[in-house]
Amino acid sequence: MGLFLFAYQANAQQQIQGTVKDSYGESLIGVTILEQGTTNGTITDIDGNYMITVAGSESILAFSYVGYKKENRSVGSLSRIDLVLTEDSEQLETVVVTALGFEQKQDDLGYATSVVSNESIAKSGESTLLNSLSGKSSGIRISRNSGDPGAGAFIQIRGLSSVTRNSQPLIVVDGVPISNASRGNNEGIAQQSRLNDINPNDIESVSVLKGASAAALWGTQALGGVIMIKTKSGKYNQDLQVSFKSSYSVDVINRKYPLQTKFGQGNNGVWAPNVVDSWGDKISDRTGGEDELDTSGEYFMDQNGKVWYPVVSKNSQTIYDDFNFDQIFQNGHFWENNISLTAGNDKGNIFFSIGDMNQEGIIKNNSDYRRTTVRTNAEYLMTSKLRINANSTYIKTKSNRIRRGASSSGLYLGLLRTAPDFDNSGYRGSYFGPGNVAPIVNRHRSYRNPVGSSGSAGYNNPSWTINEQQDLAEVDRFINTFKLTYSPTTWLDLIGRVGIDHYSEEREQFYTPGSAAGAFGTGLFSNETAVNAIFNMDYIAKASKSFGDNFSGTLLVGFNYNNRRTQVDGSEINNFIQYADVAGITRDIDNALPENRSVASSYGSERTVGTYSELTVSAYDMLFATGTVRAESASTFGDADNTFVFPSVTLAWKFSELLDFDFLSFGKLRGSYGEVGVQPARYSTSNVFVSPTYADSYGGGLSLGLYGNGGFVPSTNRGNPSLKPERKKEFEVGSDLRFLGDRLSLSGTYFNNTTSDVLLDFPVANSRGYDEIYANAAEIKNSGVELDLGYTVLRTSHLSWQLNFIYTQVDNEVTDLVGVESLELGGLSAVNNRVVEGQPHGILWGSRTLRDDDGNIVYDAFGFPEQDEEEGIIGDPNPDWQGSIISTLKYKGFTLSALFETYQGADIYAGTKSALYDLGRWEDSGLETTANQNLLDYNGNVILAGTTFRGTIGDFGAGPVALTQPWYSGDGGFFGNGNDELYIEDGSWTRLRELSLSYALTSPWLKSKTGLRSAEISVTGRNLLLWTPFEGNDPDTNFSGVSSGRGIDYFNNPGTKSYIFTLLLNF
Repeated sequence: MGLFLFAYQANAQQQIQGTVKDSYGESLIGVTILEQGTTNGTITDIDGNYMITVAGSESILAFSYVGYKKENRSVGSLSRIDLVLTEDSEQLETVVVTALGFEQKQDDLGYATSVVSNESIAKSGESTLLNSLSGKSSGIRISRNSGDPGAGAFIQIRGLSSVTRNSQPLIVVDGVPISNASRGNNEGIAQQSRLNDINPNDIESVSVLKGASAAALWGTQALGGVIMIKTKSGKYNQDLQVSFKSSYSVDVINRKYPLQTKFGQGNNGVWAPNVVDSWGDKISDRTGGEDELDTSGEYFMDQNGKVWYPVVSKNSQTIYDDFNFDQIFQNGHFWENNISLTAGNDKGNIFFSIGDMNQEGIIKNNSDYRRTTVRTNAEYLMTSKLRINANSTYIKTKSNRIRRGASSSGLYLGLLRTAPDFDNSGYRGSYFGPGNVAPIVNRHRSYRNPVGSSGSAGYNNPSWTINEQQDLAEVDRFINTFKLTYSPTTWLDLIGRVGIDHYSEEREQFYTPGSAAGAFGTGLFSNETAVNAIFNMDYIAKASKSFGDNFSGTLLVGFNYNNRRTQVDGSEINNFIQYADVAGITRDIDNALPENRSVASSYGSERTVGTYSELTVSAYDMLFATGTVRAESASTFGDADNTFVFPSVTLAWKFSELLDFDFLSFGKLRGSYGEVGVQPARYSTSNVFVSPTYADSYGGGLSLGLYGNGGFVPSTNRGNPSLKPERKKEFEVGSDLRFLGDRLSLSGTYFNNTTSDVLLDFPVANSRGYDEIYANAAEIKNSGVELDLGYTVLRTSHLSWQLNFIYTQVDNEVTDLVGVESLELGGLSAVNNRVVEGQPHGILWGSRTLRDDDGNIVYDAFGFPEQDEEEGIIGDPNPDWQGSIISTLKYKGFTLSALFETYQGADIYAGTKSALYDLGRWEDSGLETTANQNLLDYNGNVILAGTTFRGTIGDFGAGPVALTQPWYSGDGGFFGNGNDELYIEDGSWTRLRELSLSYALTSPWLKSKTGLRSAEISVTGRNLLLWTPFEGNDPDTNFSGVSSGRGIDYFNNPGTKSYIFTLLLNF
């Protein structure tokens, strides 16, 4: 009987085979064929063929493919089913996540948006989300901090709109705002942007809401626009699917500064130890062999037991530049692993992922970053009318930072300034003075302190920087969202959504006594804990109704409560009682006398309450009009009447619905107006008391906290109860066009915005008991053009080629500063960023060339430009325009994609170059030139024709002159009150930002033999090619950190290029 039943079952089964093609007759790869009511399924191979065994003639096969309409076929008595799938225009339409987290078709919107897909983010190969967005959206500019692992970046949408307040976009994840702070940001340490905590592999899409009309529902939180992030989710009625992704990266330095190696340490052509400059003797003219040493007196014994004696006569011709460089730098790398699971039934779905990214930077020993994430997104239908969504994320990051920039304890400053004939390998040890005196231990050896005889190293030996200085940070972060949707009718949704973003950050800074910078010379230990929390709550009623076949409308009303809280507690000591170093275990705040301890604690909280409404009406699926209004109050405005209203209106007209042109697939005109703002700083409306530290220009400080019970005094900043929000008003007009069956698309937008009541600190007469008052006064304008062009060059089932072109041009002007000459934004003491009335935001300010009333350069008697006694505007770091080209070529399972990005017309201050010229280390300072005529140097000395000299010939407009050491030690350098304008250079660049080649394997054979639905391998290059006139470093860098100040290069840590290898397995 058993054999009979088995035979009957075998006879009942049917084997079906066939081919699936598109409407062009091309085979479709990877079409899913599923026997309805079962888990039995397969997919088409590279030729569109499939084969499946079904239960019998009653079976129904469901065919599905992304971008195509689903088809069902009954099996009956058939053994072969061939099928042609047609494109589903509804699926192909781009969906945007709007301000409150709802999805809407991009074609129906009256404002410009950009959407970056998860595929685009994933193939970038970037370890952080921020950098993966570069070059993928018009209207957005991402300025990098440095090439350090996990380093932050500054995001700017449609120009800068504020001076003292944050004008970066609001970040909203799954409908809830989160923090993108870069706490403690400064030029000394490349801090993180908290947005980089998000695992890029968890993201479904990123929608960039650029204009005020798109962001108006967020009021005072959206001055800089909004970036809406939608994370991945499970699918209903989906079997368990597992995805594993592993990536390994090799990172190398992108560019190196050109250094001269012909001349040694010293001045005026003579070798000399200890000095800062490399204007010494010609190394190749030395006798060669070992240096002559003085072994009769003082010496230094380094960390490895090697002894260093004073050099009496420099004979060696050895160059140490490469050796010194290799002690500090390495090939960096990261290893990233992610696993995700998705599943669902008819009641719910779930997405779960775990990710770990572990990165070692290009700088040895203490430049690293590790991010571990766990995410769960779940949805459950409690009833047919009640749905629950719960998203939960835990993130842990650890990092170690390298000091950089304008610090004697910075890495690149000490390395690049080191003389080419000095060996940096011995950096810490004991100094033995003349005679039999006891050694002085733990001295710092550098090229300015070659045997450790001085307690000051001058500049850090770079090996000291990477081994004896630590800047650690550890973050624990929770982001949780809970959403309840009740739909009592088919046209009404009642939504309650609560989100919490909470993180704590532990920072520890430890500098072994002996670091070159004065603040760290006696040792430094600090410990700081920061807790940041954002609680956001929305209650929304949304009604959607159709009125006949041609009219429909949506009305939304809502209430929002947002509370932000920050608490920072820290302590710091210097001048240790008991010696302690990085390698030791002594990290105790009590390891210093009371006068060398400081304790800081701060707390801030702000609450915002708003009500809002949105009304959308549409007619004939052609006209779409939307109006929004938000009324909000906030604690930052004090007790006065502080309710402010932010409206917006948008209009879209699909005029192509009235036309019947074969070449025009879609056409839309759109226009919008909106208002957004930003709140004043906390606690600015009333007079407050502070616990001060009094100091003067001679150093030191007197803290009231050190004496008795401490004390408080009135703040020198006067409170202002009349504060209003900064308010940006913007209008935009544009058009979206598609041609030739959507193969060619063009989107263009013109925008114009004005931010009024910009908040500034204004000086007041000291006789009033205050130094300054915080008030609304200034005005900033931005206008510009955004263009997005896309063209499908080829489109068949096996071969496709898509090209996209992105262009952005923004004009910015500070139109009113109410009589203030300029306000400093940050930078160097020599060159900094400022706002100046009538100029673009963040212009470069410094010493400049003297010009007469007609603008002509004034020269001295020797033909060199004279320097103006007054500083002024010397450059503009804002680009004239920026753009990118994205190419995606697909052939069967292969995909080749490339992203070229360009940034044109921005000025940059070459501060590193200026300093290295001054010190005789820049490559050109080592050139030797034979004079072809009599020349004058900067001091008026004559260099006779036919004479060979160290330097070059220059012409500033008054005839040829000799550029030699006196010139670079004076106006032509950095330290001798140099002329900064001479080092304003073109910071334009064009780069191959991304190049990726991948192969995806999907076939029934793969699934049957291995259980894999698909497998993909890819190789990606980041920043492989860079074209720029700027020398030495990647100009996509920012000395001021995550800041609106930019365009300054001064010993910034180098950028990187990367090679990433990725394996993706889908089960």
